[in-house]
Amino acid sequence: MMPTSSKPEDSQRWLGGLNFFLADVRDGLGPFLGVFLMGLGWRADDIGYVLGAAGFAGMLVTTPLGAWVDASRRKRGLLAGGTIALIVSNLALWAAPSGIVVTTTQVVTAVVGALFGPALMGLTLGLVGPKDLPRQLGLNEAWNHAGNVAAAALAGFASYRWGLPAVFVLMTLMATASLLCLSKIQPQHIDHNVARGLDADSAQAVKGSDRIPSHGRLPRSHAACACWP
Repeated sequence: MMPTSSKPEDSQRWLGGLNFFLADVRDGLGPFLGVFLMGLGWRADDIGYVLGAAGFAGMLVTTPLGAWVDASRRKRGLLAGGTIALIVSNLALWAAPSGIVVTTTQVVTAVVGALFGPALMGLTLGLVGPKDLPRQLGLNEAWNHAGNVAAAALAGFASYRWGLPAVFVLMTLMATASLLCLSKIQPQHIDHNVARGLDADSAQAVKGSDRIPSHGRLPRSHAACACWP
């Protein structure tokens, strides 16, 4: 068995890689989707209907998913499950781009994207606490933007060199790399009570309990951080 990290700082370092590799994965194919579908003979208005349905689905689930993440003590599991769902969706889209498959995969992508925001925020807050949260959020965003730039450059080169199917391969590799980074974040370093927005005293009072704190008694600023990106 591989030895686990003994210091919270070791887990915190992997947040950068997680944000880097998830930067482009969480949005699916993005601008490449339209090009891919039009190459298969799809009309622009049909593509718009699919993207509209996906966007509406993502909007509907944002609040309940935020509440689910806020209450969950398995934020790593939620992120891993969402990432695997994206890998399966992208491969299904590549293998069988029929109308129902395209629509389903884009709805799944939108729902997972709505999950990633609060899950990453809760994971970050649970690892570093409210004192170091502003600094870590800045680092997260820096890695996120670096990931977007790197993914866009690699996707552009790959699609030019080998065609659009290479973009699917690239996204699968980046999603797999994000799972590796996530596995390096040790669960014992995540304070789920702090991740819910509790201050240090309140978190200590409920530590070791399965009781979910009442959101009505949470500090307003921390409660908002725990649920929203």
